[in-house]
Amino acid sequence: MKKSITALASALVTCFAGGLSASAAPPIEVYGNLPGVWGLDISPSGSRYAYFSQQGGKEYFVIAEDGKGVIGGGGTGDIKARSIFFATENYAIVIASETASTNFFKGKWENSSAFSFNIEKEKFVTLLKGFDQLYPGQSGLGRIIGRLAGEDKVFMPAYIGEYGSRATYGLLKSRLDIASAVIESKGAQDTVDWFVNNQGVILAREDYDDDSKAYRIWTGKTGGLNKIYESKARADGRLDVSVYGVMPDESGLVVFSSTEEDEFASVSKMDFTGQVSGPLFTQTEYSIDSVLRDGNRRVIGVEYAGMRPLYEFFDAGLTNDMYELANLFPDDAVHLVGWTEDLAKVLVKVEGGATSPGFYRFDRNQRQLARLASSYPEISDADVNPVMTIEYKARDGRKIPALITMPVGKSLGAEPLPLIVMPHGGPESYDALGFDWMAQYFASRGYMVLQPNFRGSYGFGREHREAGYGEWGGKMQDDVTDGVELLLRKNWADANRTCIIGGSYGGYAALAGGAYTPDLYKCVAAIAPVADLPEFMKWKRNNAGSNSSVLAYWTRLIGDRKDDAEKLAAISPVNAAANFTAPVLLLHGDDDTVVPRLHSQRMESALKAAGKDVRYVKLKGEDHWLSGSETRLQTLRELDRFVKETIGGN
Repeated sequence: MKKSITALASALVTCFAGGLSASAAPPIEVYGNLPGVWGLDISPSGSRYAYFSQQGGKEYFVIAEDGKGVIGGGGTGDIKARSIFFATENYAIVIASETASTNFFKGKWENSSAFSFNIEKEKFVTLLKGFDQLYPGQSGLGRIIGRLAGEDKVFMPAYIGEYGSRATYGLLKSRLDIASAVIESKGAQDTVDWFVNNQGVILAREDYDDDSKAYRIWTGKTGGLNKIYESKARADGRLDVSVYGVMPDESGLVVFSSTEEDEFASVSKMDFTGQVSGPLFTQTEYSIDSVLRDGNRRVIGVEYAGMRPLYEFFDAGLTNDMYELANLFPDDAVHLVGWTEDLAKVLVKVEGGATSPGFYRFDRNQRQLARLASSYPEISDADVNPVMTIEYKARDGRKIPALITMPVGKSLGAEPLPLIVMPHGGPESYDALGFDWMAQYFASRGYMVLQPNFRGSYGFGREHREAGYGEWGGKMQDDVTDGVELLLRKNWADANRTCIIGGSYGGYAALAGGAYTPDLYKCVAAIAPVADLPEFMKWKRNNAGSNSSVLAYWTRLIGDRKDDAEKLAAISPVNAAANFTAPVLLLHGDDDTVVPRLHSQRMESALKAAGKDVRYVKLKGEDHWLSGSETRLQTLRELDRFVKETIGGN
């Protein structure tokens, strides 16, 4: 009989990182820099590990092996590392990006690439670099969608064709040892994705025509490429079915399945005749956060969204093991981040309100759990500020899930605390239990932090998400306001020391808070905010096309740029600069390809013209996501100084 994980808790071993001890609150650099260890992956056999490490302001990729320690790696240089994983036992893949521009097109985009690292020879190769038929100016060149069994080759999709031609999205077979690739299939002009097994068989090709809204699935499982499914997207561009992966035994495809009546979407099986059956998993009252897939996108299970992750796998034993691991860390979130080919060993990341965030390996056969590395080695368990989940009612009765991070040693309600309100970005994202570096920093300095999952947030069902459609600056903003006012009524927060800080959509919400509830906040800070909604919608139309699914998506969320023109202007903070009473801090990366820096520039100009207190900081070389340690730390220092100057320290 297998031992329980709980029984082995006292035998927890630390491998890469030493034990942690309590100390005074860590310095700002500990929070502002990128984590000391992140992106951990395990090799197919389970004997090697790949991860990124940040030391002294520089970033490295590292390969380690059981019993040997570090066996390879190097600096990442100026590229922005995004992920690292094993293609084979001897090849690690680093996915990285850089902000690019070209004479062919206007503007900038985030261009990704895949780099192969031969562990034994310590040799780097940029994949697809030697392939001369790539269409110029495309992004997403770092995608690896399949691995070829017994060979050092991977499958990668890319647009093929000369500039000025109508490119096709082809399937390429790329060598890992040299920058060479061959075309496996050219695809069609409306091809959007490929699914291939480790023998090179094309299990699925997805096509979607943005003009006709026609969606098709083809398969080469039965010889040749045969169409097995066809439908049309709804008026708003959404599909009832789309491919997520492949069944573990390759008996069919795993497809996303949803109708307008479904509160929670599910995943189902589509066989290779196009017949759909399911759902495949039993938890039908949770939003699916992600479908978990191996290197050939064979599905092993799903992660459900919520304040704490919940897992379900085809392997029922793994489902039970993840449940038991979650019980071992009741105040934290346990995330599955990697596994061996046979699922005998899994990697999890534990983070939340009680444990310093770190990575653990669980050997399912030996029933042994080992701590491998700490994400923030200088933050002890005792330094972690407790995070609690709450739920409050908005003014119309809607239930709003939220997080509150409290300073260590402080009790909710014991005294009114200075408050930082942090609405998330997206807006179809959500805040869940975990280690939020910015929230943890401000809590470590004595501030209470509120993170509301306002309507429009993902993860709490279709109705909650769709209740936010068209409610930018309206009910979505009311949900944030109602959470703040609740804390003030209960005397948990100090009404004279309340600040709102957000990034992306959260930056819009921060500016909207300053514009439309000016008496509520004593300071407003916005990172890469949307400030001018008509301008944002115009930019989306120009970049994606007036009939595109991208524009349809943003129209659904915000409103029609023509029919709702007056409304969009009225809920744009740039047009309400005269309303502001609180000082404003704006921060924006000059390489932002998601929200143009123009928004912060126009907001600054409008506030200055209205005679308001505003400061704008351009983050040199930074993108939309605060990817660099230097600029992330700069951002945190600017916020820290701004908050202290406006509502004081604690």
